[in-house]
Amino acid sequence: MKASEQIGSIFLGLWLIFSGLIALLKISNNTLDAAIAVMALVAGVLFLMSRSHLKGRLSSFLLGIWLIGAGARPVVSVSFPLYSLIFGILAIVTGVLILIDQ
Repeated sequence: MKASEQIGSIFLGLWLIFSGLIALLKISNNTLDAAIAVMALVAGVLFLMSRSHLKGRLSSFLLGIWLIGAGARPVVSVSFPLYSLIFGILAIVTGVLILIDQ
């Protein structure tokens, strides 16, 4: 695992932990939301930089795309009619590929 993928995995882990805690504890504020979005963006960019998708790991590429989309949405208020559908399908496909890669 390359350094960029390792750091991306750390940011992904942090993002998942904080996202889960926020959902369970129903905590939300602008600073926390921005920090969570930045974690997702950083993890996504690092997964894309790792280039493991060029070695047959499509799951890393799709995960990077999904994380960037998830992180960018609250920061730049990007939304389009099929956003939820597209990113929902992307999340399912990515999850399945990650499980298959294991």
